[in-house]
Amino acid sequence: MNKKFLAVLLAGSMLIPAGKSNASQGLKVERISGANRYETATKISQKYYEKSKVVVVASGEVFPDALVGSTLTIQEKWPLLLTGSKTLNENTKKELERIKPEKVYILGGESTVSMDVEREISKSYPVERVSGANRYKTSEKIGELRYKLLGKEIAKENITNYVADGEKYPDALAAGPLAGRNKEAKFSKLNLAPSTKDIENAVIIGGKSSVKGEERRISGTNRYLTSLEVAKEYKKEFGELDKVIIASGEDYPDALSASSAAAQLNAPIVLVTKDGVNEQVLSFVKENAKEIVVVGGNSSVSENNIINMLYGKDSALSYALGKMPKELQDAKNRPALTGNEKLDIINLFTAGNKVSELTRVITKEQALKVLSLEAGEYDEAVLKAAAAYKLGSNVEAGTLKDFIKGTELKPIIDKMVKGLASNNEFKCNMKSGDISNPYVAFELGKEYDKAKVLTNNDAFRAGVELITKNVATGFNIISKDYANSFDKSKTFVYSHDSIANVNQLLAILRMEGIKGKVAIEPKSSAYEYRKEWGEPAPATDKYEVVKVKDDKMVANSIEFNIYIEFENKEDMQKLDKIVIANAMKTKDMPKGENRIADSWWVPLYSTTAEMGEGYGNLIDNRIEKDNLILHTFTLEKDSEKVIKTLNETLKGSTATAEKIWVNNPFIDYIKGED
Repeated sequence: MNKKFLAVLLAGSMLIPAGKSNASQGLKVERISGANRYETATKISQKYYEKSKVVVVASGEVFPDALVGSTLTIQEKWPLLLTGSKTLNENTKKELERIKPEKVYILGGESTVSMDVEREISKSYPVERVSGANRYKTSEKIGELRYKLLGKEIAKENITNYVADGEKYPDALAAGPLAGRNKEAKFSKLNLAPSTKDIENAVIIGGKSSVKGEERRISGTNRYLTSLEVAKEYKKEFGELDKVIIASGEDYPDALSASSAAAQLNAPIVLVTKDGVNEQVLSFVKENAKEIVVVGGNSSVSENNIINMLYGKDSALSYALGKMPKELQDAKNRPALTGNEKLDIINLFTAGNKVSELTRVITKEQALKVLSLEAGEYDEAVLKAAAAYKLGSNVEAGTLKDFIKGTELKPIIDKMVKGLASNNEFKCNMKSGDISNPYVAFELGKEYDKAKVLTNNDAFRAGVELITKNVATGFNIISKDYANSFDKSKTFVYSHDSIANVNQLLAILRMEGIKGKVAIEPKSSAYEYRKEWGEPAPATDKYEVVKVKDDKMVANSIEFNIYIEFENKEDMQKLDKIVIANAMKTKDMPKGENRIADSWWVPLYSTTAEMGEGYGNLIDNRIEKDNLILHTFTLEKDSEKVIKTLNETLKGSTATAEKIWVNNPFIDYIKGED
C-alpha cells in the first residue's frame, strides 16, 4: 500500500526517425532541464553521477570559467555545478551533500565566485581554487591542472591548443567536448584568447571576427554552423557518434552545464535556436547519432522545435496538440515522443483520458478484439494504444480503425477529440455508476476530490488509542453519507488512492466483458508516522500529520474504497487474477513497469462473501460514532483487544467484529510477511 508519498520528476525520452544510415533503429531524444541554470546543472549531475570523488563548481552568472572548465569535467568525468557569485546556490549545496565529494575545485577568481561561497563549501569539503588574473589566465590555469592530472608527459607536437573567443560563449561551448577529450598519447587544451600569438600548435574555433590568427580554423558562417563543423571534427577525431547534445545558441545559462552530460556521453554539442534548427545541423544529427540529449527547458529549445525536427511544420501531431486540454499542451505534462507520429498522437489521447499505462497490459489479441479488427499487419504499439483509448472513451471503434489504417489524420483526429474526458460533462455528486460507462471513474473522482482528512472527532481519537496502545497499526474513518445498497454477496471493496488506477482497472473489466455497478467511499486513512521518515510535509485537506500521545505522530491521508458489484459470482471470482496480473507490483517490476497506473505492492480488495483460493480471513473491527465509522482490519487473534479498546474509548457505542475475505498478499502484509 502507499503510505508515504514521494514526488519524482523524470526526464522524458523520445524517439526520432533517423537519417538513412540509422533508419532501422531510430533516434532517441532526452531532455534534461530544471527551473533555472542551477537546477539544470543539478539534474544533469543527478542523472549521470551517482558518486564522484571530485566536483567542479563554477559561476552561473558569467560563462568563461565554466566553459573552459568543461574540458576539466570532460577529461576527468566529474560533474560541473553552478553557483551564484556571492552565495552558494541551494540546489548546488544539496547536490554536494548527495555526492559527498572528497574534493571540490572552484573555477575563477573571487569576483566570480566569492570567498563567502568558498568558505561555505570548505566547511564540508576540501577546496582548491583554480584561477588567474583574468578569464584568459584562468583558462591557462585550467589547462595546466588538466595536464598535471594526466600524470604523464606528452610530446609538444602531440599537444593541440584550441583557441576560442573569450568574450562570446558559443564557440567555447562547442569546443569543450573536442578539447576536453584526449586520445592516447595526445593532449588537447581550450584557450580563451583574442589571437593565437605565442600559442603553439593552435587550432582556432570560430570565424575571423572571433580570434585573430592564420592557423587552421574550424568555423562556419555563424555559431550554429561553427558548432556543426566542430562536431564533424569531433567525429573525425573520435570515430562514430552515438550521441549528440543540443543546447541553445541564443543564451548561455543551460549551455554552462552541458559539459557534465558531454563528459559521460562522449558527445559533441551542437547549437540550435529556440524555435528552429539549421538544416545542415539537423541532417548531420540524423545521419550520425542514435541519441540526442537536449539541455534546457522549453524556453531554451522549444518542444515545437523538436516536433518540427521530427515531423516537419504543420504536422498531424501539431494539429492534435492544438486540440488537447491545456495541461497536455504543456510539454512537461505530455507523453514522451516516440518518433512514430501516429503513436505520438494516440498517446496524447490516452494521456488525456488517463489510460496511458493501460497499453502495458493489453495484448495484441485483446486489442484486435476491442477494435473489432481482423488479424493483420498493424503497428502493434499504435494498435494497443488505440484499444486503450477505446476502452477509456466513447469513441467508436470504426474511428480508431480509420486512424490505424489511414494517412489523412486530421479529420479523424477531430472525431477522436470528442472522446476526451475533458470534453464530456460529468455529473455532480455522483456516488455510484455503471462499469460500462468509460468515464465513471472521473465522475466518482469528483466525490474523492471533495474529501478531507477527518482528525478532529471522537472516532479519530479512538483510533489514536489503538495506535498508542499498539493494538493496531492504523485505521480508517468513513462517512455514512456514502453508504450504498449493493448486494454484499457479489461485491468487492477495492481500496486505493489513485483514480487513474481505478479508471484503468475498470477499463480492463470492460475488456473482459464484465458488467456491474461501482460506488465510491472516500476515507481518511490513518497510520503511525515514524520519525526516521523525516519532517512531515505541510498539512493540506488531503494529508496531515498530527502529534498524539507519547510523542507519537499519526499521518492521515485521503484514500477511497471502490465498491464493485458484479452481475454474478463467476465474474466476481475473476477479480483476483485480474488484479494480480495487471495492478500489483512485483520484485521483477518494483516500479510497476508493465502494470497499470499507480499499482501497489499490496493491493487490497475485501468482501463479506465467502471466497476460496487466493483469499484468507481477517476481522473487520468497526465502531460508529455520530455520522462516522471507524474500522480496522486485524487477524482474528488480535480482534478482541481492538474491540475492547474501542468500547472503552467510545462509551455509549458498541464495536462489532465481522469476518471478511481478503486477498492473500494483504493477509501476508498484515502478518508482517513478504
